[in-house]
Amino acid sequence: MSDLWISRLRLAPHHPDVRAAIDDPQALHRLTMSAFPDAPSGVPARAHFGVLFRLEMNGAPTLIVQSVVAPDWGRLPDGALHDAETRPLVLDGLAVGERLRFRLIANPIRAVSRPLPGGGFKKHSGREPITTEEGRTAWIERVMAPAGVVSGVAISNPIGARMVTHGRDDSRRRFDAVAFEGIIEVSDPDNLRRLLRDGIGKGRAFGLGLLSVARMR
Repeated sequence: MSDLWISRLRLAPHHPDVRAAIDDPQALHRLTMSAFPDAPSGVPARAHFGVLFRLEMNGAPTLIVQSVVAPDWGRLPDGALHDAETRPLVLDGLAVGERLRFRLIANPIRAVSRPLPGGGFKKHSGREPITTEEGRTAWIERVMAPAGVVSGVAISNPIGARMVTHGRDDSRRRFDAVAFEGIIEVSDPDNLRRLLRDGIGKGRAFGLGLLSVARMR
């Protein structure tokens, strides 16, 4: 698998574009994607360049961005950026049995059945957020299971936990953002690389789904 690129940006919190990005997931998407060129006609740029991102609000706003091409952060609006670091992210060294710390902000949902007008139910005809800690723990265990066994899961609701966006047809979509941290013992490095590359869950265009791992110290 080819290398990915990982960037860490310290944003200027008083810049108007940064303030907008903190408050609005669509503005965050636009700010992030401004560092990438146009994609081929009809192809979403985020998917074409493999972009996943996450805004962390511990202290100064920090934007973490992963992509399959190196971004050009000089294309951000003047004054929006304090500093940026971009480096290759090499995933070839993952091994079976290795224990890694992970972090993920995602939108845990489940399929639900809807009642039919004449009686009965239509299976898996809708989705709803998972709101209990037990349900969220089961969700992260399930989505990470192809890659390994998770333990020590801590769950929190980050800033901007309920993000409402407008679709192209002016419909409104809500993503319930939940932060997961814990340890994964790797059972399948290839599947872990797939999760790292592709992201997890819905809302990846709006700053959800980026899985980060780090070796245990």
